Amino acid sequence: MKVIRFESSFRDLIQIPATVSQLEHELSTCVFSSEGIAELPEPFSSAEGWTLFSEIWPDRVPDTNEIEIHLAIYADHSFETIADGQIATHTSVGVFSGTLFVRDRAPLSWVRQHSPSGMIYVGLRWVVDRGDLDAEWTRLSNSLMALAPGKYIKCSPMPAH
Repeated sequence: MKVIRFESSFRDLIQIPATVSQLEHELSTCVFSSEGIAELPEPFSSAEGWTLFSEIWPDRVPDTNEIEIHLAIYADHSFETIADGQIATHTSVGVFSGTLFVRDRAPLSWVRQHSPSGMIYVGLRWVVDRGDLDAEWTRLSNSLMALAPGKYIKCSPMPAH
């Protein structure tokens, strides 16, 4: 699992379009929008789009070659994973504003709010081929480290699928 928590939420560098902010009033599921992404500075402008949700219910997509990298702009959540193997392992990582993390959808995973009436998650999402994860993670984390100091929370190799 790859997770870095930055000292900055990057809110001063990122303008969330009003049309994206208004989507939080319509959340019943995870919402994606590419509105205004091209106008953001690098490395933010290379994101596929905005992600908004209150929580993501447990799911898995085991046959995908894609993996997601997320940067939380507004968040007070936990990212949970149960990996199957000889022994099922559960990991939980706090996701707060300024957290960069990888979501592999092959194992069962979900994102939950810390409090029932907690804040809506707003972040950026990059979708990359599994084989390109290390290179894209290095590019993004180095670019973000140049903007704000970060602390590695967890950084272990992703399981092969």
